[in-house]
Amino acid sequence: MKKLPMRDYPEELRKEKYGLFGTVEENACGVIAVHNILLPYETPPFAEMIKFFSRHMAAFFGRMGTRLFPLLRYLGKYGKTERVKKGKAYDAVLGVIVYLNRFFIPVGLHYFAGRAEKIGKYRFYNMCRGSEDLLLSPKEAREKLKTVRYVKKYRAVSPLFFGFTDDQTKFAKENEE
Repeated sequence: MKKLPMRDYPEELRKEKYGLFGTVEENACGVIAVHNILLPYETPPFAEMIKFFSRHMAAFFGRMGTRLFPLLRYLGKYGKTERVKKGKAYDAVLGVIVYLNRFFIPVGLHYFAGRAEKIGKYRFYNMCRGSEDLLLSPKEAREKLKTVRYVKKYRAVSPLFFGFTDDQTKFAKENEE
């Protein structure tokens, strides 16, 4: 059965705990991003992924979402991740927004993912609350996020992008420049 990209959490999982103090609805965007990157793979059901990430990757007991480096290691089981390099093709990209408080201390992260559709263009899912699926380059995604009200309000750092290549979809290999 073909997996579909997720834009939001399944209704029955929204109020589930994520870490000790968080909920899926508030803090599990990293799990959605991983699900969307790994669409071509046989992965555990989404509810099991939530439990695994909650137990092993929740940041500050679930209040700040998912820790970045364990998430990247998890993706590493399926392919190679690296910071996005200009002119390089990837099968998918992971975007990470870091939110800062008034003292410029990180207080949260938001993850979103895009699957490659054209060279340098990715279909982004769950980029920001209520956003449609957008076909953008990482640079265009960065510009689009600058216009989002709550991204500006919370002093968000310009998103970091990590490229993901795998042997399953082979988009990157077929489209190398």
